[in-house]
Amino acid sequence: MAPRHFCAHLQQHEHGEKKAYTPRHTRIPSSHQLYCNNYPPSFFHPLAGFPGPKFAAATSWYAFYYDAVKGGQFYREMKRMHDKYGPIVRINPKEVHILDASFYDEIYAPASKRRDKYDQWVVFPDVPTGAFATCPHEHHHIRRQALNLSFSKKVIYEIENLLVNKARRLCSRFEKMAQTGEEVRIDAAFFALANDIITQYTFGECYDCLTEDDFRKDFKRILLSAVETGAFVRQFPWLVGFVRRIPFWVLGRISRGFATILNWESIVRRRVETWMATSKTENQTEVTSVFSRLLTSDLPDSEKSFQRLVDEGKSLTGEGSETISWTLTLLIWYVTQDKEILENLRQDLNDMPRGGSRPSLLSWIDKRAYLKVVKDAAVTEALRLNYDALGRLTRVAQEPIQYGDRVIPPGVSAAQR
Repeated sequence: MAPRHFCAHLQQHEHGEKKAYTPRHTRIPSSHQLYCNNYPPSFFHPLAGFPGPKFAAATSWYAFYYDAVKGGQFYREMKRMHDKYGPIVRINPKEVHILDASFYDEIYAPASKRRDKYDQWVVFPDVPTGAFATCPHEHHHIRRQALNLSFSKKVIYEIENLLVNKARRLCSRFEKMAQTGEEVRIDAAFFALANDIITQYTFGECYDCLTEDDFRKDFKRILLSAVETGAFVRQFPWLVGFVRRIPFWVLGRISRGFATILNWESIVRRRVETWMATSKTENQTEVTSVFSRLLTSDLPDSEKSFQRLVDEGKSLTGEGSETISWTLTLLIWYVTQDKEILENLRQDLNDMPRGGSRPSLLSWIDKRAYLKVVKDAAVTEALRLNYDALGRLTRVAQEPIQYGDRVIPPGVSAAQR
């Protein structure tokens, strides 16, 4: 069935129209569509007895319609499915979704139980060897642990000067804008802060977004636009390779966004090349960045390859900027809306030590009872309200999982978020 006609059929389904869909509307799908996007509808399929729309069970075009054509509305359609079919629903040929908080720990089990990622969901954002896109449980654990070493509480305290210097630069911009009465796009400002911090900490140098008049909000917009293409990339995985074969100058004429993303990737590649060359010619004794930790770690050489580090660099600097900036945006908005909390915070912050001989600010905050409580509570709430993820957090178990009278077979993707 061609996508255009399938979408028309879904629109009839949405509005409750029970029109016959006659053979003259059908098209023979390509072999690629059949192979990549469908399981043949079969009474013998392991998920055949699971509740859910027949269209969803037959083809991934169902989810694609709601995510691509309807603009990311499949999560609403899943809610409608659960309202109609119950807590467990087959949402596509290869996946079930469970709406039951008590079952959370079974799907997202602790490390003692193997839970792989679903390969179709990590095609985007095109970082195949990064920790984010690593599907096998054991391999992901190795790569994730190597990154965790750079983000422990102890290490964050060690890079306090980096954080403070970037924050002061942003505050200086705010003061100048306040004097002129210029409006601030607070989300763009926090994106610039987060991006300058994560790029500096990852590579040892940053993009200097904080020095730009508009905080490089075009880069933020383009990254978010790239995220919106996720539904297309998952449905047509060959798109990424196709786009990369187009000459850079042609892409620049077709789409400034494409050109900006590829230019950003080329910067990441150049910085990885520099780091790898430096690590081979110099005896690194001081660990000052994420890459220096990765390159001096006890990971096997295969985990320190050029492409591996490029993918990890793209993940950290791309995904790490928007999530942090939006968390800070939510946090600052909610705090400023509560006058009592805002006033108490100001009183506490007035006592903040200043000058060259000041103690660690992070340690000082932890010793201030009110600041510590508000910091922990506000950050936790902002994280809760933040973007959940690029898509569903799907997991694949290697053993059968019992849910009520249903058994989810091994190798089947399941999600709750």
